Amino acid sequence: MTGMDQLDRATREQIAALDLRSQPLIICDVDEVLLNFVEALEGHLDRNGFWLDKRSFALNGNIKYLGGHDPADTDQVRNLIYSFFAEETANLTPVVGAREALDTLAERAEIVLLTNMPDRFRAARLENLTGHGIHHPVVTNTGPKGPAVIEISRKSGNPVFFLDDTPGNVSSVKSAMPDAHIIHFIADPKFAELVEHIDGISLRSSNWPETLDYIVSVLDQT
Repeated sequence: MTGMDQLDRATREQIAALDLRSQPLIICDVDEVLLNFVEALEGHLDRNGFWLDKRSFALNGNIKYLGGHDPADTDQVRNLIYSFFAEETANLTPVVGAREALDTLAERAEIVLLTNMPDRFRAARLENLTGHGIHHPVVTNTGPKGPAVIEISRKSGNPVFFLDDTPGNVSSVKSAMPDAHIIHFIADPKFAELVEHIDGISLRSSNWPETLDYIVSVLDQT
Protein backbone atom coordinates (compact mmCIF):
# COMPACT_ATOMS: atom_id res chain seq x y z
CA MET A 1 0.00 0.00 0.00
CA THR A 2 1.43 3.38 -1.01
CA GLY A 3 1.21 6.52 1.07
CA MET A 4 -1.48 7.87 -1.28
CA ASP A 5 -3.62 4.76 -0.73
CA GLN A 6 -3.72 5.50 3.02
CA LEU A 7 -5.20 8.97 2.52
CA ASP A 8 -8.84 9.93 2.18
CA ARG A 9 -10.12 11.24 -1.13
CA ALA A 10 -10.08 14.93 -0.21
CA THR A 11 -6.47 14.75 0.95
CA ARG A 12 -5.39 12.87 -2.18
CA GLU A 13 -7.06 15.43 -4.43
CA GLN A 14 -5.55 18.39 -2.60
CA ILE A 15 -2.05 16.90 -2.76
CA ALA A 16 -2.46 16.08 -6.45
CA ALA A 17 -3.42 19.71 -7.10
CA LEU A 18 -0.28 21.13 -5.47
CA ASP A 19 2.00 22.94 -7.89
CA LEU A 20 5.38 22.98 -6.16
CA ARG A 21 8.85 23.85 -7.39
CA SER A 22 11.94 21.75 -6.76
CA GLN A 23 12.93 23.71 -3.67
CA PRO A 24 13.37 22.93 0.04
CA LEU A 25 9.98 22.02 1.47
CA ILE A 26 8.37 23.11 4.74
CA ILE A 27 5.24 21.18 5.75
CA CYS A 28 3.65 23.03 8.63
CA ASP A 29 0.74 22.25 10.93
CA VAL A 30 -1.75 25.04 11.71
CA ASP A 31 -3.33 24.66 15.18
CA GLU A 32 -0.88 25.57 17.96
CA VAL A 33 1.83 26.23 15.36
CA LEU A 34 0.39 29.08 13.28
CA LEU A 35 -2.90 29.72 15.10
CA ASN A 36 -3.78 29.81 18.80
CA PHE A 37 -6.01 26.75 19.10
CA VAL A 38 -6.03 25.91 22.82
CA GLU A 39 -6.91 29.41 24.01
CA ALA A 40 -9.88 29.58 21.64
CA LEU A 41 -10.96 26.03 22.48
CA GLU A 42 -11.08 26.87 26.18
CA GLY A 43 -13.47 29.73 25.47
CA HIS A 44 -15.66 27.46 23.32
CA LEU A 45 -15.76 24.79 26.00
CA ASP A 46 -16.70 27.30 28.67
CA ARG A 47 -19.59 28.58 26.59
CA ASN A 48 -20.85 25.01 26.22
CA GLY A 49 -20.55 23.93 29.87
CA PHE A 50 -17.12 22.30 29.86
CA TRP A 51 -13.52 23.09 30.79
CA LEU A 52 -10.09 21.83 29.74
CA ASP A 53 -8.00 20.16 32.42
CA LYS A 54 -4.42 20.64 31.25
CA ARG A 55 -2.93 17.64 33.01
CA SER A 56 -1.69 15.86 29.89
CA PHE A 57 -1.41 16.54 26.16
CA ALA A 58 -4.77 15.09 25.20
CA LEU A 59 -8.38 16.14 24.78
CA ASN A 60 -10.11 12.84 25.51
CA GLY A 61 -10.27 12.52 29.29
CA ASN A 62 -9.30 16.16 29.86
CA ILE A 63 -12.47 17.89 28.65
CA LYS A 64 -14.68 17.96 31.73
CA TYR A 65 -18.02 19.32 32.85
CA LEU A 66 -17.88 22.77 34.42
CA GLY A 67 -17.91 22.69 38.20
CA GLY A 68 -16.42 19.24 38.51
CA HIS A 69 -13.98 16.65 37.24
CA ASP A 70 -16.33 14.32 35.38
CA PRO A 71 -14.92 13.88 31.84
CA ALA A 72 -16.93 14.16 28.67
CA ASP A 73 -17.22 10.88 26.81
CA THR A 74 -15.59 10.28 23.42
CA ASP A 75 -18.68 11.21 21.41
CA GLN A 76 -19.12 14.43 23.37
CA VAL A 77 -15.50 15.37 22.80
CA ARG A 78 -15.84 14.73 19.07
CA ASN A 79 -19.01 16.83 18.88
CA LEU A 80 -17.38 19.65 20.84
CA ILE A 81 -14.36 19.68 18.51
CA TYR A 82 -16.55 19.66 15.41
CA SER A 83 -18.72 22.47 16.78
CA PHE A 84 -15.52 24.35 17.59
CA PHE A 85 -14.32 24.01 13.99
CA ALA A 86 -17.73 25.11 12.72
CA GLU A 87 -18.07 28.13 15.00
CA GLU A 88 -14.52 29.29 15.72
CA THR A 89 -12.25 28.42 12.78
CA ALA A 90 -12.85 31.84 11.26
CA ASN A 91 -11.94 33.58 14.53
CA LEU A 92 -8.57 32.05 15.49
CA THR A 93 -5.69 34.44 16.13
CA PRO A 94 -2.12 33.94 14.84
CA VAL A 95 0.77 32.74 16.95
CA VAL A 96 3.22 35.58 17.51
CA GLY A 97 5.80 35.77 14.73
CA ALA A 98 4.27 33.01 12.60
CA ARG A 99 3.37 35.06 9.53
CA GLU A 100 6.63 36.96 9.55
CA ALA A 101 8.64 33.75 9.79
CA LEU A 102 6.74 32.13 6.93
CA ASP A 103 7.24 35.24 4.81
CA THR A 104 10.98 34.99 5.36
CA LEU A 105 11.09 31.26 4.65
CA ALA A 106 8.93 31.55 1.52
CA GLU A 107 11.81 33.37 -0.17
CA ARG A 108 13.85 30.15 0.00
CA ALA A 109 11.41 27.25 0.31
CA GLU A 110 8.02 25.91 -0.67
CA ILE A 111 5.50 25.94 2.19
CA VAL A 112 2.47 23.66 2.52
CA LEU A 113 0.09 23.83 5.48
CA LEU A 114 -1.07 20.35 6.54
CA THR A 115 -3.94 20.51 9.01
CA ASN A 116 -5.95 17.71 10.64
CA MET A 117 -9.58 18.73 10.35
CA PRO A 118 -12.63 17.61 8.37
CA ASP A 119 -12.43 18.91 4.82
CA ARG A 120 -15.79 20.69 5.13
CA PHE A 121 -14.06 23.29 7.32
CA ARG A 122 -11.19 23.92 4.88
CA ALA A 123 -12.76 27.02 3.31
CA ALA A 124 -13.13 28.70 6.71
CA ARG A 125 -9.53 27.79 7.55
CA LEU A 126 -8.28 29.30 4.29
CA GLU A 127 -10.27 32.48 4.86
CA ASN A 128 -8.92 32.85 8.39
CA LEU A 129 -5.31 32.27 7.36
CA THR A 130 -5.43 34.65 4.41
CA GLY A 131 -7.05 37.24 6.66
CA HIS A 132 -3.91 37.08 8.79
CA GLY A 133 -1.66 37.43 5.75
CA ILE A 134 -0.77 33.73 5.55
CA HIS A 135 -1.03 32.71 1.89
CA HIS A 136 0.12 29.13 1.39
CA PRO A 137 -1.57 25.95 0.11
CA VAL A 138 -3.70 24.17 2.71
CA VAL A 139 -4.16 20.38 2.74
CA THR A 140 -6.65 18.82 5.14
CA ASN A 141 -5.88 15.40 6.58
CA THR A 142 -7.26 12.82 8.97
CA GLY A 143 -5.17 10.45 11.07
CA PRO A 144 -1.37 10.27 11.31
CA LYS A 145 0.42 12.64 8.96
CA GLY A 146 3.25 10.38 7.79
CA PRO A 147 1.53 9.22 4.58
CA ALA A 148 0.53 12.75 3.59
CA VAL A 149 4.02 14.10 4.22
CA ILE A 150 5.53 11.36 2.04
CA GLU A 151 3.24 12.23 -0.86
CA ILE A 152 3.67 15.99 -0.56
CA SER A 153 7.45 15.60 -0.43
CA ARG A 154 7.40 13.73 -3.76
CA LYS A 155 6.32 17.01 -5.41
CA SER A 156 9.19 19.20 -4.20
CA GLY A 157 12.88 19.16 -3.32
CA ASN A 158 15.10 18.68 -0.29
CA PRO A 159 15.59 19.23 2.56
CA VAL A 160 12.13 18.59 4.04
CA PHE A 161 11.02 20.23 7.29
CA PHE A 162 7.93 19.16 9.26
CA LEU A 163 6.37 21.16 12.11
CA ASP A 164 3.55 19.89 14.32
CA ASP A 165 2.35 20.09 17.91
CA THR A 166 0.84 16.62 18.24
CA PRO A 167 3.22 13.87 19.45
CA GLY A 168 1.46 11.23 17.34
CA ASN A 169 1.99 13.21 14.15
CA VAL A 170 5.61 13.94 15.03
CA SER A 171 6.24 10.22 15.60
CA SER A 172 4.35 9.28 12.43
CA VAL A 173 6.49 11.53 10.24
CA LYS A 174 9.68 10.56 12.08
CA SER A 175 8.97 6.94 11.21
CA ALA A 176 7.87 7.63 7.63
CA MET A 177 10.64 10.11 6.74
CA PRO A 178 13.61 9.70 9.09
CA ASP A 179 15.69 12.14 7.04
CA ALA A 180 13.23 15.00 7.49
CA HIS A 181 13.99 17.85 9.87
CA ILE A 182 11.22 17.40 12.41
CA ILE A 183 10.28 20.27 14.70
CA HIS A 184 7.94 19.63 17.61
CA PHE A 185 6.29 23.04 17.97
CA ILE A 186 3.73 23.75 20.71
CA ALA A 187 2.74 27.39 21.15
CA ASP A 188 0.63 26.93 24.29
CA PRO A 189 3.13 27.08 27.19
CA LYS A 190 1.14 24.85 29.56
CA PHE A 191 0.69 22.07 27.03
CA ALA A 192 4.33 22.42 26.01
CA GLU A 193 5.34 21.61 29.59
CA LEU A 194 3.22 18.45 29.62
CA VAL A 195 4.60 16.73 26.53
CA GLU A 196 7.51 14.32 26.90
CA HIS A 197 10.50 14.86 24.66
CA ILE A 198 10.58 12.70 21.55
CA ASP A 199 13.96 11.22 20.73
CA GLY A 200 15.49 11.80 17.34
CA ILE A 201 13.74 15.03 16.39
CA SER A 202 15.60 18.11 15.18
CA LEU A 203 14.12 20.77 17.47
CA ARG A 204 11.52 21.27 20.16
CA SER A 205 10.21 24.82 20.28
CA SER A 206 7.39 27.09 21.44
CA ASN A 207 8.37 30.22 19.56
CA TRP A 208 8.98 31.28 15.97
CA PRO A 209 12.26 33.20 16.31
CA GLU A 210 14.04 30.07 17.54
CA THR A 211 12.34 27.93 14.90
CA LEU A 212 13.17 30.35 12.11
CA ASP A 213 16.82 30.46 13.18
CA TYR A 214 17.04 26.66 13.05
CA ILE A 215 15.45 26.32 9.61
CA VAL A 216 17.56 29.11 8.15
CA SER A 217 20.72 27.54 9.57
CA VAL A 218 19.90 24.28 7.76
CA LEU A 219 19.03 26.09 4.52
CA ASP A 220 22.33 27.97 4.70
CA GLN A 221 24.14 24.63 4.62
CA THR A 222 22.34 23.29 1.55
